Amino acid sequence: MTGAKKHSKQLPKGASAVLVVICIVLYGLSYFARVSYNVTLTELSGVIPFDTVGLIGTVYFLCYAVGQLLNGLVITKVSPFVYLPAGMFVSAACNLFMAFAQSPVLMTAVWGINGFAQSMLWAPILIIFTETIAPALKDKALLWLSVAAPVGTLLCYLLGGVLIDFGYAYVFICAAALLLAGITVFFLFCFSARKKFVIAQTEADGAAALDLSADKKKATIFTCMGIVSLGMLFLSVTVQGMLKDGMTAWVPTMLKDKFTLSSSLSVFLTMLLPVINVFGAFAATLLYRKTRGKKEFAICAVFMTLAVMLTAVMMIPNINEYGFAVLLSVITTAMFGFNQVSIVLIPLRFEAVNKVAAVSGALNAFTYLGSAIASYAIGLIRDRYSWTAVILFIFAVAILGAVTSIVGQLADSAGRKRRL
Repeated sequence: MTGAKKHSKQLPKGASAVLVVICIVLYGLSYFARVSYNVTLTELSGVIPFDTVGLIGTVYFLCYAVGQLLNGLVITKVSPFVYLPAGMFVSAACNLFMAFAQSPVLMTAVWGINGFAQSMLWAPILIIFTETIAPALKDKALLWLSVAAPVGTLLCYLLGGVLIDFGYAYVFICAAALLLAGITVFFLFCFSARKKFVIAQTEADGAAALDLSADKKKATIFTCMGIVSLGMLFLSVTVQGMLKDGMTAWVPTMLKDKFTLSSSLSVFLTMLLPVINVFGAFAATLLYRKTRGKKEFAICAVFMTLAVMLTAVMMIPNINEYGFAVLLSVITTAMFGFNQVSIVLIPLRFEAVNKVAAVSGALNAFTYLGSAIASYAIGLIRDRYSWTAVILFIFAVAILGAVTSIVGQLADSAGRKRRL
């Protein structure tokens, strides 16, 4: 190995840091361009039925889920530096179209396209972070990437709360403008920075790579995690998606309708969610490190059990809008912690079989499948029954999530013992 040149696509540390910041900012802005619809629900729900409003959200989540599965395959053949801005440009265009769309059918089609376009972001960023940035930055980059989601959501609720009083179209226009600005910065810096990659290879590294490939051929996904644990993981992330994004989409409307608030006040109260959600990613990462990555399902069970208890508290009569908003904030924070463990950290187990991105993408797809189910189900339950029935639905879903996480931990612990 002495005197050998190292094979690497990594940027110098300084350029890596700038690239990380740009990607994180763009990821945050992408959330503005997806949460924009949630902000406008307070106005749209007065024009079209709740179940139709929920259907538009469901189509978005389904298209996002399908996109996550497909893009994990396509990204291996396309540069992430091209694929990422292409998806964000389409997302910006969809937000602009939504500002002027009047027909529910057209809105559904456009927002579905936005869902697919938004799914074109995660896989490219994961590849950029794992293959091109300095190793010392990777852990911090993944953590702050998770933090960018609630920050982008907060920005949307903050600006959206002001703009919504002038008309919901301005929320979509603002989302499109910010995303286009982010894409421009990405192109200006990243397109030139990618030319600085250092690409070299040595015979020794090549031999090591061949040996590693041979080992990987012997290993399978089930070598890294047992089939029962893997099944519980996919079921639990589906439940998590129902609570994290499926429920969150309805929060402004729930507050407005349940407590007879103005659109702007309900949106501003919803700002509590992303403010507190930031702590979910930090808590999850801390617990993961404390348990040395051996109790991921147990951490997920803790977050889901917290959601069960707080949903039960929401059913207590005479809770005012502020207490209700705080409870919703802590529940979604627990789901952000769950998401950090299940979508970002657990897939690292599959590095031995070179399936980190594929597993993460599949898990993300099931997360948004859950979001799609909940988005429509909540609108339908509210239309047919009441918000109390919706809370009972959330309570039942949270119990299912806690049970699947506990079963997953038991199966995973047993599997680890067998592999020793």
